[in-house]
Amino acid sequence: MTQRTIPQLFETSVEKYGTNILLWEKRGEKYQGTTYRETRAMVHEFAAGLLGIGIQKGDRVALIAEGRNDWVISELGILYAGAINVPLSVKLNEQSELKFRLAHSGCRMAIVSSTQAYKVQQLKNKPPRP
Repeated sequence: MTQRTIPQLFETSVEKYGTNILLWEKRGEKYQGTTYRETRAMVHEFAAGLLGIGIQKGDRVALIAEGRNDWVISELGILYAGAINVPLSVKLNEQSELKFRLAHSGCRMAIVSSTQAYKVQQLKNKPPRP
């Protein structure tokens, strides 16, 4: 049996359904659609950005964000870059729990939404314990 990856399956879907809407998101008062091809372009750009800042195959990248289009694009971008997504719940509010999960997962970086950034920023600004 041939191994199939999520990026391969996504590419097949883009080829079949390129002009169809894949993602919907409310912007302002109305929902706007993003096609498979438009999504792929954003995923490629995001993956290139990750590679450009030094993310390498096998690196672990935390993803802390609400389930929105940006989450999907980030997840796919991580996979396209060859990295491993470490999805973390937005419900993690205890700093010690978040710190534990980030440390023990071996993440090189964290991608966070604007509403979740303060959680990681608080960890960054916290002095290490002796």
